[in-house]
Amino acid sequence: MPTSLRAAVLVVALLNLAYFGVEFAVALAIASVSLFADSIDFLEDTAVKPYQIDRMLWQLCVSGSLDGVRGLVFGEMPGCEQHPSQGYALDDVLRDATAGLKVPVLSGFPSGHCLAPAMTLPLGVRASLDHDGLTLLEGAVV
Repeated sequence: MPTSLRAAVLVVALLNLAYFGVEFAVALAIASVSLFADSIDFLEDTAVKPYQIDRMLWQLCVSGSLDGVRGLVFGEMPGCEQHPSQGYALDDVLRDATAGLKVPVLSGFPSGHCLAPAMTLPLGVRASLDHDGLTLLEGAVV
């Protein structure tokens, strides 16, 4: 890969990471239940460590921000990996941090930052999340 292309990819990756950090930090700072209540929420990131996701999820849980959530969908989250010697992986973090919510949780959904072809998730449409996966209950066309 040419050096200029590698530099451009690095800059874009860092900007995406910074954008997510700001977006998620604002959600945490205002601890607004209305951001998550009565909805199935999609959360995702790229190239951060699972312990960072763990910290953010626990903060959302402890603050009560996820109390009214109906379900959680996590993206593929490429690059969110621990060194194997750490003894845990992203799936362990997601399972442990969301176990007390008693809502359906889906991880590895191909949307947002993902390696597979990305699926578009429409906002504000009725949907269902259960052991069969995520089902849109209405069209997203206005």
